[in-house]
Amino acid sequence: MTRSLHSLTCDKPESFIVDVDSQWAVICFCGFVNICTVDMSNVLQFVLVVKVKESMVVEVYRGNSCLSNSSVTWVLGTDCKLVCWSQLSSLLSHFASLAVTADEMSVTVQADTVKQQLNELIDLTSDSDDYEPDMTTGLKFLAEQIGENGVISATG
Repeated sequence: MTRSLHSLTCDKPESFIVDVDSQWAVICFCGFVNICTVDMSNVLQFVLVVKVKESMVVEVYRGNSCLSNSSVTWVLGTDCKLVCWSQLSSLLSHFASLAVTADEMSVTVQADTVKQQLNELIDLTSDSDDYEPDMTTGLKFLAEQIGENGVISATG
Protein backbone atom coordinates (compact mmCIF):
# COMPACT_ATOMS: atom_id res chain seq x y z
CA MET A 1 0.00 0.00 0.00
CA THR A 2 1.58 3.27 -1.01
CA ARG A 3 -0.61 5.49 1.14
CA SER A 4 -0.85 5.48 4.92
CA LEU A 5 -3.71 6.46 7.19
CA HIS A 6 -1.93 9.80 7.62
CA SER A 7 -2.21 10.42 3.91
CA LEU A 8 -5.83 9.28 4.05
CA THR A 9 -6.60 11.83 6.75
CA CYS A 10 -4.61 14.56 5.07
CA ASP A 11 -5.61 13.93 1.46
CA LYS A 12 -9.36 14.40 1.73
CA PRO A 13 -10.57 10.90 2.58
CA GLU A 14 -13.82 11.69 0.77
CA SER A 15 -11.92 11.08 -2.47
CA PHE A 16 -11.61 7.40 -1.50
CA ILE A 17 -15.31 6.90 -0.85
CA VAL A 18 -17.16 9.30 -3.14
CA ASP A 19 -17.50 6.68 -5.83
CA VAL A 20 -18.95 4.15 -3.38
CA ASP A 21 -22.05 5.98 -2.21
CA SER A 22 -22.85 9.45 -1.01
CA GLN A 23 -24.49 8.09 2.14
CA TRP A 24 -21.10 7.86 3.90
CA ALA A 25 -19.84 10.59 6.23
CA VAL A 26 -16.15 10.80 7.11
CA ILE A 27 -14.99 11.74 10.60
CA CYS A 28 -11.23 12.11 11.05
CA PHE A 29 -9.55 11.82 14.43
CA CYS A 30 -5.95 11.58 15.54
CA GLY A 31 -4.99 7.96 14.89
CA PHE A 32 -8.09 6.78 13.03
CA VAL A 33 -10.79 7.62 10.52
CA ASN A 34 -14.46 6.72 10.94
CA ILE A 35 -16.51 6.27 7.79
CA CYS A 36 -20.14 6.27 8.86
CA THR A 37 -23.72 6.03 7.79
CA VAL A 38 -25.96 8.21 9.90
CA ASP A 39 -29.69 8.13 10.55
CA MET A 40 -30.98 11.65 11.12
CA SER A 41 -34.68 10.87 10.80
CA ASN A 42 -35.26 11.37 14.51
CA VAL A 43 -32.28 11.69 16.85
CA LEU A 44 -28.82 11.55 15.27
CA GLN A 45 -27.73 7.90 15.29
CA PHE A 46 -24.69 6.20 13.82
CA VAL A 47 -26.09 3.22 11.94
CA LEU A 48 -22.81 1.76 10.72
CA VAL A 49 -19.21 2.82 11.33
CA VAL A 50 -16.15 1.48 9.52
CA LYS A 51 -13.18 2.49 11.66
CA VAL A 52 -9.73 2.48 10.05
CA LYS A 53 -6.99 2.71 12.66
CA GLU A 54 -3.54 4.18 12.06
CA SER A 55 -2.21 0.61 11.85
CA MET A 56 -4.72 0.12 8.97
CA VAL A 57 -6.67 -2.40 11.06
CA VAL A 58 -10.41 -2.14 10.40
CA GLU A 59 -13.25 -2.47 12.90
CA VAL A 60 -16.95 -2.28 12.02
CA TYR A 61 -19.68 -1.12 14.38
CA ARG A 62 -23.41 -1.47 13.90
CA GLY A 63 -25.17 0.89 16.24
CA ASN A 64 -23.21 0.72 19.49
CA SER A 65 -21.91 -2.81 18.96
CA CYS A 66 -18.65 -3.88 17.41
CA LEU A 67 -19.20 -6.59 14.81
CA SER A 68 -17.04 -9.69 14.96
CA ASN A 69 -13.85 -9.82 12.91
CA SER A 70 -15.51 -12.36 10.64
CA SER A 71 -17.56 -9.51 9.17
CA VAL A 72 -14.41 -8.20 7.43
CA THR A 73 -12.07 -11.20 7.14
CA TRP A 74 -13.65 -12.22 3.82
CA VAL A 75 -11.90 -9.22 2.22
CA LEU A 76 -9.14 -8.27 4.70
CA GLY A 77 -7.91 -11.63 5.94
CA THR A 78 -7.63 -12.74 9.55
CA ASP A 79 -5.56 -9.73 10.63
CA CYS A 80 -8.39 -7.38 9.49
CA LYS A 81 -5.82 -5.06 7.95
CA LEU A 82 -6.13 -2.97 4.79
CA VAL A 83 -3.36 -3.66 2.28
CA CYS A 84 -4.91 -1.87 -0.68
CA TRP A 85 -7.55 0.84 -1.03
CA SER A 86 -9.79 -1.34 -3.19
CA GLN A 87 -10.45 -3.41 -0.06
CA LEU A 88 -11.90 -0.32 1.63
CA SER A 89 -14.13 0.32 -1.38
CA SER A 90 -15.29 -3.30 -1.28
CA LEU A 91 -16.10 -3.08 2.43
CA LEU A 92 -18.02 0.15 2.00
CA SER A 93 -20.01 -1.25 -0.91
CA HIS A 94 -20.79 -4.38 1.09
CA PHE A 95 -21.84 -2.54 4.25
CA ALA A 96 -23.79 0.12 2.34
CA SER A 97 -26.09 -2.64 1.16
CA LEU A 98 -26.54 -3.82 4.76
CA ALA A 99 -26.96 -0.43 6.42
CA VAL A 100 -30.37 -0.04 7.96
CA THR A 101 -31.72 2.04 10.78
CA ALA A 102 -32.25 0.49 14.20
CA ASP A 103 -36.00 0.52 13.56
CA GLU A 104 -35.47 -1.71 10.51
CA MET A 105 -33.19 -4.26 12.23
CA SER A 106 -34.69 -7.66 12.82
CA VAL A 107 -35.69 -8.71 16.31
CA THR A 108 -32.92 -11.34 16.26
CA VAL A 109 -30.24 -8.75 15.41
CA GLN A 110 -31.52 -6.44 18.15
CA ALA A 111 -31.62 -9.32 20.66
CA ASP A 112 -28.06 -10.29 19.72
CA THR A 113 -26.98 -6.68 20.26
CA VAL A 114 -28.65 -6.62 23.69
CA LYS A 115 -27.00 -9.93 24.63
CA GLN A 116 -23.58 -8.66 23.56
CA GLN A 117 -24.06 -5.50 25.61
CA LEU A 118 -25.26 -7.53 28.61
CA ASN A 119 -22.15 -9.71 28.38
CA GLU A 120 -19.99 -6.58 28.32
CA LEU A 121 -21.81 -5.29 31.42
CA ILE A 122 -21.34 -8.66 33.13
CA ASP A 123 -17.60 -8.45 32.47
CA LEU A 124 -17.44 -4.88 33.78
CA THR A 125 -19.40 -5.59 36.94
CA SER A 126 -17.53 -8.84 37.61
CA ASP A 127 -14.16 -7.11 37.35
CA SER A 128 -15.11 -4.17 39.56
CA ASP A 129 -15.56 -3.82 43.30
CA ASP A 130 -17.99 -0.95 42.70
CA TYR A 131 -20.98 -3.26 42.14
CA GLU A 132 -22.76 -5.69 44.42
CA PRO A 133 -22.68 -9.38 43.37
CA ASP A 134 -26.47 -9.18 42.95
CA MET A 135 -25.93 -6.80 40.01
CA THR A 136 -23.79 -9.34 38.15
CA THR A 137 -26.20 -12.16 39.03
CA GLY A 138 -29.15 -10.16 37.67
CA LEU A 139 -27.31 -9.36 34.45
CA LYS A 140 -26.36 -13.01 34.00
CA PHE A 141 -29.99 -14.00 34.48
CA LEU A 142 -31.09 -11.52 31.79
CA ALA A 143 -28.41 -12.78 29.38
CA GLU A 144 -29.55 -16.38 29.97
CA GLN A 145 -33.12 -15.38 29.12
CA ILE A 146 -31.92 -14.42 25.66
CA GLY A 147 -31.10 -17.78 24.10
CA GLU A 148 -28.23 -18.64 21.77
CA ASN A 149 -30.27 -17.64 18.74
CA GLY A 150 -31.41 -14.34 20.22
CA VAL A 151 -34.87 -15.61 21.16
CA ILE A 152 -36.10 -14.67 24.61
CA SER A 153 -36.96 -17.87 26.43
CA ALA A 154 -40.31 -18.27 28.10
CA THR A 155 -39.04 -19.94 31.26
CA GLY A 156 -40.78 -18.80 34.23
